Amino acid sequence: MQLMKLSQGNEAAGLKQFSKVTIHNGMAYWTGHVALKPGNLYEQTKSVFTRYDVFLPAYGQKKENILHAMAFVRDIGQYEAFIKAWKEWFSDGTIPPALTCVEADLVPGHNVEISFIVGYAKEGGPVQIHHELQEGTPYSEYVIHNNFIRFSAKTATVTGSLEKETQDIIRQYESALQKANCGPQNLLMANIYMRDISKLDSVMALWSQWTGKDAPAIMAQQSAVPEGRALAISMIAAAEPQAAIQRFETQNGVSACVKYNHVAFISAQTADATGTANQEGKEVFQKIDALLDRVGLDKKNVYFNEMVGNNFPDFNEFDVGAFKEWSVPDKIYPAAIGFSCLPPQGKAVEVSVIVAYE
Repeated sequence: MQLMKLSQGNEAAGLKQFSKVTIHNGMAYWTGHVALKPGNLYEQTKSVFTRYDVFLPAYGQKKENILHAMAFVRDIGQYEAFIKAWKEWFSDGTIPPALTCVEADLVPGHNVEISFIVGYAKEGGPVQIHHELQEGTPYSEYVIHNNFIRFSAKTATVTGSLEKETQDIIRQYESALQKANCGPQNLLMANIYMRDISKLDSVMALWSQWTGKDAPAIMAQQSAVPEGRALAISMIAAAEPQAAIQRFETQNGVSACVKYNHVAFISAQTADATGTANQEGKEVFQKIDALLDRVGLDKKNVYFNEMVGNNFPDFNEFDVGAFKEWSVPDKIYPAAIGFSCLPPQGKAVEVSVIVAYE
């Protein structure tokens, strides 16, 4: 099993419990990076892309092999400034990847954090990528690589109630999946971003009707999305029409774990107790450990964490507390992206992980 964890430590944050990049099954996952100098959103976005111009070739990767970009901006009202820098970076003729861009409360002084997933040549072979372009947008609707489909986050094309927006996004995904010769049975992982996370149940009621027994793993948090919409959803699906997907502990539109093609997606976990992010985080990692045991996964094969905390001072204590206590003793060192947003049910922290398996 190819699993590499490279350059322990994220120099921007000064945290040694992360890897700068992890590589598994032909995909490289980057820890989120920020600009190192002050500036507005446009200037800092350009700066982050300049950093990746150095990072990618240093690790044998290419800009044209980026599959998905995950960008978190301090003020989604300035989304067009981010897109201006994005268009300029891809003006060299490189086909742009899928994109998710939402609002988050970042480290003070930073206006944007960007993480990439990049197609990686296995054993020196070529990187085979299909970009499905979407007219009128500066990013791919979806990108297919190694039998995974990675979608740009979708927002509603109509205005109205949250239920109406949800139904419209589901309709869009039905159309996109059909275009890729797939269906809801191919869903692996979904990230749900909402202006008001207290209304998540309204979304999940419609979502579970659509997915039924084929529910993906889920992560949801309160994040403002572009164009003043209430909701955005990004997804990962299997590209094989008859994909061999294993789902575990599925209920109410969510599978606790989904395994496909040597990659296991774990739904975001929150604590039952209420406390600080560090206090809740200890319980969250106990839950993750127990879940990994139940579904036959090895904790040491965790290679990407997505972590959300309610506020930054509290979240920083979690990073150097519960997360470090969980990861460092077992030398996990995943790539990671962490940001300050409100998790479901008013919790202080939630964590989702991706795990390699044979």
